[in-house]
Amino acid sequence: MERAADEVCAERFAAVQAAFERAQRRAAHGACTARYVICDHSVLLRIVGERLARHVQAPLAHLCAPHSVGEAALTIELWDERETQVSAPSRTHHAVGRTWTLADGAFAAAPDGRFVSHALRGSLVWLDRASRHLAGWFADGGQLTLHERGKPMQMLLSLWASDRGLQPVHAALVARGDRGVLIPGSSGSGKTTCALACLDAGYTYLGDDWVGVARSGAGAFTGYGLYSSAYLEAAHAERFPLLATRAEGPRAASDSKSLIQLSDVWPERLGHAASISALALPRIVATAPTPPRRASKREAFLMLLPSTIFTMRPRSGSEAVERLSEIVERVPAYWLDMGPDLARIPEAIDQILADVETS
Repeated sequence: MERAADEVCAERFAAVQAAFERAQRRAAHGACTARYVICDHSVLLRIVGERLARHVQAPLAHLCAPHSVGEAALTIELWDERETQVSAPSRTHHAVGRTWTLADGAFAAAPDGRFVSHALRGSLVWLDRASRHLAGWFADGGQLTLHERGKPMQMLLSLWASDRGLQPVHAALVARGDRGVLIPGSSGSGKTTCALACLDAGYTYLGDDWVGVARSGAGAFTGYGLYSSAYLEAAHAERFPLLATRAEGPRAASDSKSLIQLSDVWPERLGHAASISALALPRIVATAPTPPRRASKREAFLMLLPSTIFTMRPRSGSEAVERLSEIVERVPAYWLDMGPDLARIPEAIDQILADVETS
């Protein structure tokens, strides 16, 4: 696979677009086309390759728009080499820009930041931020990792969302009606368990690990979900019997969690956006949990900031710190103790929303 340093220029992107068109002409049925509303923006998705389309569309199914919703704010074009026999364009230009080596691949950006790319083991995706066009090559659409199947194109979609004024946050989001509770926390903090327990109790699920937050008026914020997928370790999956029957187990030694496509289980409980009424800071306890209690702004900031800054990719800068500070300043935060009884979790979230309503 080509490394990314020479893949972030206009000539390279034009070659990628040409390769997609060749793949489309070779496919017996052309490209699979669908429209979505993502973070209140119209997105056009075109995929050549039946298996690739099936896997990429699954975690986005709840955002599908059955009718045209205006001019696309983002066009995505992807193709599967195995099905089309069209490979990624070979290197023809001198290296430009910078490349950052990541644990699972490489990220590159042109000198002016217009073109970026993300390379993984069997895929390479490019984004032209000026034309709002994302294009990608996949070696084999049937061999995606569990992360690619649950959160496809996460890095470049995060960058596109940031360009639209949203702040990607490492958190879960659930809602009663249009009143949302944002649940930040690092991996293992309990936010996934909290979100799924609320979903099981009838809450609307908007996402886990990735939530886009935008200002929506004086001191108000709206949270946007993206992926209707969740990852659970085997021991935790057993606590949700219905979900466990739909879980896809790890496919590689590096995978420790199973993937669940929630659109296959509760499509009617998946949401797109909700106003953020409160922050719930999860804390796993061995004893009976105490009722939710207010957390300080400092405690909320320390829970929200490190997880987002050091977990989300590409990493955010000073502007993200300012946005997160504003959220913490404006939105009340509560400690949420989580014990063995999952039924207590949505009850505690109900208490949080009731306290916000009366305070």
